[in-house]
Formats: sequence, C-alpha cells, structure tokens
Amino acid sequence: MTHFPDEEDRELKTGLLEQELHRLHDLIPHMKKDSLLLMNETFSTTTEYDASYLAEQITAAFRSCGLLTIFVTHLYQFAHKLYTEAPKDCIFFRANRNSDGSRTFTLETGEPVKSSYALDLYHEILG
Repeated sequence: MTHFPDEEDRELKTGLLEQELHRLHDLIPHMKKDSLLLMNETFSTTTEYDASYLAEQITAAFRSCGLLTIFVTHLYQFAHKLYTEAPKDCIFFRANRNSDGSRTFTLETGEPVKSSYALDLYHEILG
C-alpha cells in the first residue's frame, strides 16, 4: 500500500491534512500483519510539530500491529526522536552527500540530519 502526497481538493471541501487523514483511514481496513506501507512525506501539509506528533502516533500503532512501514520524511523532530529511542525494528537511511555537499544519489544508514538541503536547491536554481 502507498500513502503519497496528492493534489488539493479542487472543490476545496477539505484541506490537505484532512485529505491525507481520510486517505490513510481508507487504507486501514486493507492492512494486515506483515503488510507493507510506503509513506512519502506524509503530514508535510502541516507544521513540523503537529506532523511529527501525528507521525509518531501512526507509526507506533503500525509497528505494534506488525505492519512494515517505510516512511520517507523531512520531519527531523519525528525522525530524530524515533532514532534516539532506537527501537530494534527500525532502520534509518539518509541521502548521502560528498564532503563538498554534492549529491551521490545513494543512501546510507545513520542518524537523521537536520538539513533537508533546500538551500542547495535554491542556490542551484536561482543562483
């Protein structure tokens, strides 16, 4: 199963966070022990504080049910807290960078880093 960002409701009946929660709710009946859920930037539609809280609660529930979850996120607060708790069933990957900051497009295991490197993209695109 997947939970990736989606476009905003064109009718503007609900906000993006509410849409995310509805889509996640719709997946739950299909989840079973040992299911795989891929999540990409889930809860990025709200503040880091709120998103981290929601992500902590959701992933704790999924882990307790035996659901394998792969969560791609820039939510440092969430990732760092999970990392410091060091549950045995979690593996942490991060994008590898060369010492000059250039991208290698590879992953390495390790502690989450605070930067999403948005400034790199800003300088690359806008100079």
